[in-house]
Amino acid sequence: MDTQAARHWIPARIGRVLKLRTGAGAGSRILEPKRHTSWTRSLGCLRAWTGSELEIKVIMMLFKKAALLSAIFGSLTFLSTSSLADFSFYVDSSRTANGNGSLANPWRNTYGGDIDWTAVSNALQTNDVRMYLSSRGSWNPPSQQFAPQASGNASHRFYIIGDEFYNTNPSGTANWIAETSNSRARFIGGANFALSDNGIHHFTLKGIYIDHSLYSSFVMVVHDPTTNVFEIEMRNCIGDGVTVNGHGFAGDFYTSACSNILVTGCTFSNSTGEAIYMGRFDDLTGNVRGIIIESNLIVNCGLSGEGEIDIKPPCAGAIIRYNKHFRTASGLGGENCGVVIGADNCQVYGNIIHNCETNASGGWGCGIFVNADGDGAGTGKAVHSCLLYNNLIYAAKQAGIKMTAGTLTTGADISGIKIWNNTIWGNGVNGIDFAASGGRTITIAEFKNNIVGGNTNYDINLSGTVTLTTCDYNLYYRASGNSWSVNGSGNTLAQWRARGFDNSGLSSSPQFFDAAHSNFDLQTNSPALRLGVPSSVFNTDLRQNLRPASAWDLGALQAVPAAPQNLVIIQ
Repeated sequence: MDTQAARHWIPARIGRVLKLRTGAGAGSRILEPKRHTSWTRSLGCLRAWTGSELEIKVIMMLFKKAALLSAIFGSLTFLSTSSLADFSFYVDSSRTANGNGSLANPWRNTYGGDIDWTAVSNALQTNDVRMYLSSRGSWNPPSQQFAPQASGNASHRFYIIGDEFYNTNPSGTANWIAETSNSRARFIGGANFALSDNGIHHFTLKGIYIDHSLYSSFVMVVHDPTTNVFEIEMRNCIGDGVTVNGHGFAGDFYTSACSNILVTGCTFSNSTGEAIYMGRFDDLTGNVRGIIIESNLIVNCGLSGEGEIDIKPPCAGAIIRYNKHFRTASGLGGENCGVVIGADNCQVYGNIIHNCETNASGGWGCGIFVNADGDGAGTGKAVHSCLLYNNLIYAAKQAGIKMTAGTLTTGADISGIKIWNNTIWGNGVNGIDFAASGGRTITIAEFKNNIVGGNTNYDINLSGTVTLTTCDYNLYYRASGNSWSVNGSGNTLAQWRARGFDNSGLSSSPQFFDAAHSNFDLQTNSPALRLGVPSSVFNTDLRQNLRPASAWDLGALQAVPAAPQNLVIIQ
């Protein structure tokens, strides 16, 4: 039995005994292991925990075996931040010498052979494994990459965690403290994080800070094409700055048998390319399923390219929700949209997107851009049944929501799109811009409960064969001029209604609290209050507040009733 095996065997066996109950009745209790400084002191507490001499004999036998193994293999620790069903390793860059990965004697570096990846892989055969990187640690790998060499499996997940604990002792017995200041394990000197091989799965990365990497901050996975990668999570990570070329999150090689990829609670900023890139651009199969991108902060991405959340054609059914995406200033370079969709059945909801940047020719710069461009090289891909709702999009330099279908690929049309309860305000060209050409078509199944106004040109601009199957209960506003354009012809409200649209809609100021300062809540005198109808698909607003059973407010934000004033208690 080697050191690592011994370190696992002892607490597992003792833990099983210590979880014996002291009795069978209602007064029985689970025995929980505690920390003590010596074997004698530990045994002294056992008699108080148990009433069974047999239990004590079994535990003493295990302690004696543990003592023998400790004498042979060195200091052993019983303290674990995880349950006894888990197995933990520790890494701290401040250590003066490399250890064995234990709580007391952590590994020092994430590179150079310090980490025993064979031990990690072996532990994963029987346990979930958590590898804790010190949240105050900083690494500068000479290979400019932290590339784990282990994978989880269907029974046991592998976690790398950099935001929960840090060590205060550079030598001797390590002393791990719970992180309370939101620090994260940091990689510097151009380094990034990369999963290097196909077949990685059941893996969670949490609390890692990539500080100005040369290339994409987080590469999931390097291999092109990427296949058979699934059950991947990234939580609470930061990718700040890509100095040469790359994305915040690079999933740009995902193809067959890749699925269930979650990116949540992360921050991506100052990348040269996309903030989040999902799916190989020329894979038109729609076979990469289970993509969820949620609750991320994206700032100033695409500084020399395109900086959006980019959902490529294979990523059918992707969910993009509750993200916040913006540029802090104009003229920073590159371009960005908030979200770009090229796949079927995607849902985009609850996002706040503003100040998107166009390129030199005025392209991109949209809040949400749905396109049937396929591989972008002439082979189109049909996009069906996407749902866009509860998004707040403002001050984009191009359109708030844009859709295009224009390749020569037969059937590469956009259809079955539902657009509900979005607030689309003050964008640099049009609020809504749908353009079909080259024999292609765009069909919007439902356009309801939206607030669209304050845009430079039109609130809605339709070009080519664009069909609005149902369009009603929307509010539009322009201080002057027409809100609608159909194939280059401006329409008044009467002309718009004559087309069968918005007979229950309005052209009126929505009466926001303070749109100039990005407060798009509705005042109590807003005509958008209770003008809408309920959806059968969702029942909350952007803030995830429940909407009423009927008479919804328009836009992304349901008004919250004011607290009652001057209440009088009547006895």
